[in-house]
Amino acid sequence: MRKIIAFTLFAFMMLSFTSCGKETVRVEPADAGQDAPKSEQIKYEFNDYEPIRFQEVVWTAMSEKMSKEDFEEFSEYLPALMGESAVHWQADADDDAYTEEGFQGSDKTVSQVFQMLQGKIRSVSFCDMTRDGVKELILEGSHLSYPHLIIHKKGNEYYGAAYVRRQFQSPQKSGYFWWGKGNGHWYCLTFRDERFEMTAAAGIETETKENGTDQEESYYIHNKKADAKSYKRWEEKNLTGGIEKYELPAFSQQDKAVE
Repeated sequence: MRKIIAFTLFAFMMLSFTSCGKETVRVEPADAGQDAPKSEQIKYEFNDYEPIRFQEVVWTAMSEKMSKEDFEEFSEYLPALMGESAVHWQADADDDAYTEEGFQGSDKTVSQVFQMLQGKIRSVSFCDMTRDGVKELILEGSHLSYPHLIIHKKGNEYYGAAYVRRQFQSPQKSGYFWWGKGNGHWYCLTFRDERFEMTAAAGIETETKENGTDQEESYYIHNKKADAKSYKRWEEKNLTGGIEKYELPAFSQQDKAVE
């Protein structure tokens, strides 16, 4: 696998850009030789964050959007994204697989999950959400039930969890994310015993007063009631800005026509 990844990285160092800067062509390595068979050129363009079919993504072209260091780490997830390795999808707290969608608690490739959800993918992020030194892969989909899929790599295994829209809002570089609407909490993730766990860190609860119109806000930090100033200080310290979302390279219309 390391040899495959190394070759992929080398091949994409030979990328050539068209004059518009939005479409690229993958070319053969320079030392392939004049008599070497020519592979079909793959043209692609970035999707401007519009949802596209998972099968249309040219994952190896993400090197154009990421730093060299990030892409090297991102490449560790290519086997899961390209269907070479299955992902262990997390079931509910009682280890019972949800039956409605049919993938929680099972081992399926990312592509199979998107097919089952009948959804498209909008963007990808790469961030250490569990704050353990290992960056997780975050896939933002267009499916109403589970728009966010998070994958963690441990050794040669991949572990994934799915989150509904209200359950995973405004993910921060620090690893915190918001769950709720008016009321809600900032949560953080940990990964232990081969599963993700959510922990409430700080939050706000709004209650309507007896007069039926005015509202009262209560603040909490680590499940203990706090005043507004303490909560504000917590936010200033821990909310470090949203994670970076990367738009996706998709096969160009010409290549889609060939298919």
